[in-house]
Amino acid sequence: MRGGPLIEWRDAWGSPMTVGNSTITPVARSLVARWPGGGSVWSGPAAVIVEREGRTERIPIANLNGRILWAMRVGAVTLIAAWIVKDRRRRNSND
Repeated sequence: MRGGPLIEWRDAWGSPMTVGNSTITPVARSLVARWPGGGSVWSGPAAVIVEREGRTERIPIANLNGRILWAMRVGAVTLIAAWIVKDRRRRNSND
């Protein structure tokens, strides 16, 4: 496995677009996880950078779908863990 962190956040800037007197640049955020023999990447929108009249503003993007998916994953892991604990307790009480 190459050097570097096992888990890291990365920001990637897209191509700037000019609309009227504003330049807009999209920004995506990625969560990169590595392990021996592989890895995984989750990516989603993070913000847009708006440059107008010499001022720069970062406008965050609320990624509701991403939050819902993370909540569903956490819920699924919680249910599986509760099922395993309940099953082990049932088996131990029958011994």
